[in-house]
Amino acid sequence: LQFNRNRMSDFRVNSLWATIGLPLGILSFFVYLISRKKKEQVKDKVVFITGASSGLGEACAEVFYDAGCKIILSGRQVK
Repeated sequence: LQFNRNRMSDFRVNSLWATIGLPLGILSFFVYLISRKKKEQVKDKVVFITGASSGLGEACAEVFYDAGCKIILSGRQVK
């Protein structure tokens, strides 16, 4: 029996994708579910953020607000 080299390399690539791609897909699905659950845990909570006028405090304020938290902001500058 003679195998066509292109078919054999296609088989190797397909088996590689099945070996690596499937577990990564399942892992990313579980990460998505966990992050969704964490977002639900902070919904309607009150968060006090200092330094919210710029930098990390401002970024945290946006993330918590998008997650559904009630936020109290404190900073030196009024924007």
